[in-house]
Formats: sequence, structure tokens, C-alpha cells
Amino acid sequence: RFPWAKLAAEGVGLWPEETADMADAGLQPGSDRERVSRLQAALQAFGYGLDVTGDYDERTASVVRSFQLHYRPQRCDAIADGHTCAVLAQLLPRGVVLFS
Repeated sequence: RFPWAKLAAEGVGLWPEETADMADAGLQPGSDRERVSRLQAALQAFGYGLDVTGDYDERTASVVRSFQLHYRPQRCDAIADGHTCAVLAQLLPRGVVLFS
């Protein structure tokens, strides 16, 4: 309900361009530790206080949900699906790679 896109258009904050989902990028509890570590490192680089543990634990799920609430409020399920990962990859500081 907060006008994040409008604020970003006025130079306050970030908002992603329309983006296609990343193929096979969905992460949730029980996902591959290496991929979860990259997700956690990307969220950390974006500014979230998150340790890189490789476990998709409650803290990781909470951070993913917070990211979704801000950048894709149409679906806030704490699962880093392809769309969530694509939006995060687009907003990351230059040089930070989520998935290669």
C-alpha cells in the first residue's frame, strides 16, 4: 500500500524494472546450501542484516518475506521463487551476482 514505485520514480529509493523470472531459482527451506548461501550473501549485500549460513532458516525466510513485502507485495510467502530472485538480482549493487 505504500507508494514505493512512485517514490523511486521521484528519486527516493529503488524500484525494479519489469523483469522475467529467473529459471530454476526458487529457494526455500531444504534447498541446496550453496544456492541458499548465495541468496543470503545477495540479501546481505543489498543491506539486510543476515548471516550467510547456507540454511534457509527462519531468519532467512523472514528477510525474504520483508524483501517481498517491499518489492513484490502481490506474493509474500517467504519463498525466494524465480521472480523474487530476479528482482533482487536487478537491484543488487553492481558486481554482486546472485546466480550465475
